[in-house]
Parts: sequence; structure tokens; C-alpha cells
Amino acid sequence: MRIAMEEKLSEAKEEMEATEKKLFEAKEEIKVMGGKMLEASKDMDAKIEDKVKLGINAYLKSLGITIGSIKKLSGDEQVSDNSMDDHQQSLSPVSLVHTKMVNIIKKTGVSEVGTKKKKRHS
Repeated sequence: MRIAMEEKLSEAKEEMEATEKKLFEAKEEIKVMGGKMLEASKDMDAKIEDKVKLGINAYLKSLGITIGSIKKLSGDEQVSDNSMDDHQQSLSPVSLVHTKMVNIIKKTGVSEVGTKKKKRHS
């Protein structure tokens, strides 16, 4: 009976070693998959950033504004359309475009789509 118990104990140890080996291999596979997921996430972030830049450039182009003209705007021509915001003027290209477009509409009374805005009587 003792021999049978020792055989069963030996078999159980072998099964435990096999299970531990599988567990180790699974942990290694998880590390590899984690690395692949991190790389894929970085690639996706880069693609999203590129798409956003393309979208912004397309939007600005649709307004007839190029990156060069935005750089010119960010120089001396920056004028706020709201005196309360003068101290908090954003330097983002979108706010510069908005400010310039508002100033053009105020001066001409015509928006980008060609409709007349009501002129304010001050």
C-alpha cells in the first residue's frame, strides 16, 4: 500500500510540475500580448493624431485659411471679439480663425456662406 501511495504522490508531483510549467508559459504569453497591445495602442494614437491634424487642416482649408496665414494671424493681428476675453485669449489656431472671421463679418456684414448679418446699431 505504501508503494501505491508513493506512486500516486509521484504522479501528483509530476502533474503539479506540468501545471506550473503551463502557468509559466501562460504568464509569458500574457507579457508578449501586453507588449503587442501597447504597440498597437501607440500606433492607433499616432493614426488618430494624424487624422485629427488632417481634419483640422481640411476644415481650415474649407474656410480658405492656410497654416501660413494662421501663423501671420498669431502675430500682430490678433484681436478679440469679446473684451472680457482679452486677458484669456487662447493661442489655438481655431480661436485665431474664429476671431479673424468674426472681425471680417463685423466689417463686411457678410458671413462665410454669403448671407447678410444684421448690422448692429450702436
